[in-house]
Order: sequence, then structure tokens, then C-alpha cells
Amino acid sequence: MKMIIGFIAGLLVCVLTIFIISTHAKAATDPGVSSDSTDSISSTASTDTGLEALLPDIGTIYRKAFAAPYQQVETEITDPSIAAFFSKLMADTGLDKVPAP
Repeated sequence: MKMIIGFIAGLLVCVLTIFIISTHAKAATDPGVSSDSTDSISSTASTDTGLEALLPDIGTIYRKAFAAPYQQVETEITDPSIAAFFSKLMADTGLDKVPAP
């Protein structure tokens, strides 16, 4: 029974949190919606860049993490034909443009 109550309480907290975040995000973008100036969440959510500024650039992180092993292997290839094939593969996939970590 305690597990069920804990699950329901957790679910309610999650729904409430999502509702509050979406309300404050809408207030930051919609000039017709006013927010309380004493609310600390609304003051941080109403910045010019929005909530997206708080999130890391996942695409860049993914590309760097994906390209790192290939870039490391590229320095260890000694056979010229394999090196040429590997360079073409890196260029075709765009991994040669990703900065090394």
C-alpha cells in the first residue's frame, strides 16, 4: 500500500512540475500572461533565451562522442590503402569536420 501511495504522490509531483514549467515558459513568451514578480522560477524562466539556454547542446556532445574513437584510430593506421579508405569514410560521414576532443 505504501508503494502505491508513493507512486501516486510521485506521479502528482511530476505532473505538477511539468504544469508549472509549461505555465512559466508560456508566461515568458506570451506578453498577455502576467506572472508574480516574487516567484523565483518565473524570473529565471523569463530570460531572453528561454529554457533552451539551460540545456546542453546534445547534438554537439553526441557528434564528439561518436567521432572520438574514429579520430583516435585514424592516427594509428599505417597501411596507405586502408588510410585512404578510412579518410574517405570519415569525409563521407562528416566525421572529419568534428573537432577532436
